[in-house]
Amino acid sequence: MGTTLHERIEDITLWCNGKPFQFDGPSLITNSGGTPGSVIIYYSDLERMYSTGKGLPDQFKLTVEIQITGIKQPFKLELPVQKISSKNVVLTPRMEKSNDFTRFVVEKLEMTPMSTMIVTKTHYISPGPTTYGSEAYGYGLAMNTLGYAVLDDKGQEQQWVTGDSGGRPGTKTRTGIHQILVAPFEKTPKFITIKPYFNVTGPGGKPVYDEQGNSKRTYLPELEMKIPIGENKLK
Repeated sequence: MGTTLHERIEDITLWCNGKPFQFDGPSLITNSGGTPGSVIIYYSDLERMYSTGKGLPDQFKLTVEIQITGIKQPFKLELPVQKISSKNVVLTPRMEKSNDFTRFVVEKLEMTPMSTMIVTKTHYISPGPTTYGSEAYGYGLAMNTLGYAVLDDKGQEQQWVTGDSGGRPGTKTRTGIHQILVAPFEKTPKFITIKPYFNVTGPGGKPVYDEQGNSKRTYLPELEMKIPIGENKLK
């Protein structure tokens, strides 16, 4: 039995206005909270939006059931949800860069006082450089998932709130869709820079770290983008 709440969660079920959510595994992510008795639950409707053209409504009743190890009855929460977008900066730059093996597109940015969401697409052209442990998608084509750093106009990298928190992996015939959240900007930058990279791996697929204990990266400067934010302000 796990010692933290996060470790003891067996199952999570969600309903929107009484109808169960239909989602795949990557759409629902749980992370440890700041204490052993807390947990952060994150849901993304990105895959649903791209597959059906419809995301969640702007206002609905959310029902959550959480099954916890050692407790017979699940916890049930009912919460009213309402989208508040007046303080958000939403951009759809659809900027893209390509190299020999991929076409990388920044589809959407949404900057809020709590976080910045970035949605990207990856169109695979050829296998490209791969590392041990890369999953083989469609026709045995090994695709190495791109990571990317997000920097403000002073060159400071924003910390990720979550990793790949929604979307779907790419295949030879299907575009990869990814969504991440990074920490909020202290003030709205004039521009942000997206720097795609591959994580470096060693023998047996083990991660390689630098002197500061961070994962080593191989940056792809041909895919780097500078995205202007303009005169938009977070209020």
